[in-house]
Amino acid sequence: MGLALLVVLLLAVALVLGLLSLKRTQGILLFALILAALTVIYYEARWLVELKREVDRTTADLRRSREQYRSVVENAPDFILLVDGQGDLISANNAAARAFGVPPEEIPGRALDRFLAPEDAQALMLKVQEVVNRGQSAEATATVRLKDRDYRVSAHFVPLFGEDGRTVERVLVLARDITGRRQLEEQMFQTQKLASLGTLAAGVAHEINNPLSVILGFTEILLDRLPADGKEHEILKTIERQVLNAKRIVEKLMTYARQRAEYGEFTDINQDISNILLLVQNTLLTGKIDLELQLAADLPRVRGDSGELQQVVFNLVNNAVAAMPQGGKLTVATRLNPETLMVEAIFADSGAGIPKDIAEHIFDPFFTTKRAGEGTGLGLSVSYAIISKYGGNIRFESRLAEAGGGEHGTTFYVSLPPEAPAQGPGVPPTD
Repeated sequence: MGLALLVVLLLAVALVLGLLSLKRTQGILLFALILAALTVIYYEARWLVELKREVDRTTADLRRSREQYRSVVENAPDFILLVDGQGDLISANNAAARAFGVPPEEIPGRALDRFLAPEDAQALMLKVQEVVNRGQSAEATATVRLKDRDYRVSAHFVPLFGEDGRTVERVLVLARDITGRRQLEEQMFQTQKLASLGTLAAGVAHEINNPLSVILGFTEILLDRLPADGKEHEILKTIERQVLNAKRIVEKLMTYARQRAEYGEFTDINQDISNILLLVQNTLLTGKIDLELQLAADLPRVRGDSGELQQVVFNLVNNAVAAMPQGGKLTVATRLNPETLMVEAIFADSGAGIPKDIAEHIFDPFFTTKRAGEGTGLGLSVSYAIISKYGGNIRFESRLAEAGGGEHGTTFYVSLPPEAPAQGPGVPPTD
């Protein structure tokens, strides 16, 4: 605007000088030309001012939009990644950076296998290459391991084209953590299976028990009539042992058909754990298993029957021992979870871990990896039924032993409602 005023002043001076030196007709003509030029300059100056204001407003709007977009992306709970065709990360939002365990500014330029297990990185890269080659969006659901934790994610792969509109230069990966939803679905499915099995068990238990009782009764009569050192006596004792084993299996099946516990039943989980550990201490010693006990003090009592919860503890400890045939370390801890306000009992072993294809079935009735005659496959399924019936839950985390070493093993978390609502975070979590 200042330059326009200077031009106007110069033209005015030129007009005065021209009028003084020219004839009347020439002066009028010159005056008209200068006046027209001044008018054009004036309106051009106004247009430039308005244009500058519009540019400033548009720039501010773009800046606000960019900041809003950045805020949405960076604070989104989903994992948002930008990957090039070679599998190198261009950027990642805060949720992904937290899962990777590094600040967001350290992610650009890193390869996918820097943060993911080799097999997970390879599977993700194959999907990225598919999107690059086809130029179309894709979806996938998979389990990936990040920082010793398994995530079940539902991912969308979106191609980002270059200036020519045909070449895919980058791929936007939007991944949602559905671990909690999957666990809930599995829990509901497991509950349905337990309900079905409970109905079946209630219907056939008496039919099975009746012939077993008859066999056991006649066996005891014959045992009383035969000398203890005879061959027939030994055969009958074998029959008796197998019948008693069959009756125990029936009793475990009946756990599914029992009524839901009343809320008035409460027990001291620390005492139940201690009682079972006293029973198995010789087994731990002979198995060369070091026991680390971390029982939190001043825990509230938990909802449940003492005998049934001791059965759960026994099953979990027994499975941990079986997972460490060459010895190892068993950590048993209790705590008040500050997030769920549930009392947790934790059983962590240093065994080889549970493969993914087996992990999905460990709570299934009659599923076992033990040799024939060493297990019925009911330990974990019965434990699941007991804890579920008292309003609790069981979950586990497992890390497989790798050739390069590193930490491995399986940790079970048993959560039960406390006797009274917790008022605070309670005892700090046990690592």
